[in-house]
Amino acid sequence: MSINMNNSFVVKYAPKQLSEVVLADVDVERAIKRYASRQDMRPLILYGPNGTGKSTVARLLAQELFSGLAENDIHELDPFRLLGEQKTRTSIYNHISMCGFGGDGRCLILDEFNLFPKGIIQSIKSAIDQYTKNVLFIATTNDLSALDLGHRSRSVCLQIVQPPLERWMPRIVAILNAEGASVPKDQSLMEMLQDSGGDNRQFLTNLQLYVEELGGAPAQAPSIGEREEGGRLW
Repeated sequence: MSINMNNSFVVKYAPKQLSEVVLADVDVERAIKRYASRQDMRPLILYGPNGTGKSTVARLLAQELFSGLAENDIHELDPFRLLGEQKTRTSIYNHISMCGFGGDGRCLILDEFNLFPKGIIQSIKSAIDQYTKNVLFIATTNDLSALDLGHRSRSVCLQIVQPPLERWMPRIVAILNAEGASVPKDQSLMEMLQDSGGDNRQFLTNLQLYVEELGGAPAQAPSIGEREEGGRLW
């Protein structure tokens, strides 16, 4: 059975704000909240496997942190949309240097940072030393060991992995209730989670396939208490 991407759960139930993100453990959740409340503004590296929500966390954190600023105060780069080394370095410095002209601060998101050309990586290291008081640098990577020690030592490194089932449950219940589908036994959900291979997007696809195969059976009450905090994703 194929999934229509225009109506996929991955898109339909994507988090719209940071509070909707489900993280795998309390320590990472607290660390992200410290950034959101500006208690910590050190460069941040989010690392972990594909599909765990690193880029989502980076974007939503930046949007919440700089919610009162213009859209162009958040600059996002990835290695597949670079304009060449010199032009990319120029665009980075043009972006971050503007925070010195009466701005409240800026954010630079570097997606899949380990795949950037070495020259740009070195330039960003210098930029961090110069602008870290006014610019939040957020990098994501699937491979923390691929980043040199200079970047890692300058940053807070948070591992983002797929949440366990108990942390997923409030969101699962909310999604299935919204779809008018019954909540399956925890063992079935555990199998869907294991089959996803640690990828949140694949887990939501597995959940959607379950709903479509079920054909919209009447929703049932959750089997384990009320499972509060409904509405978060990853």
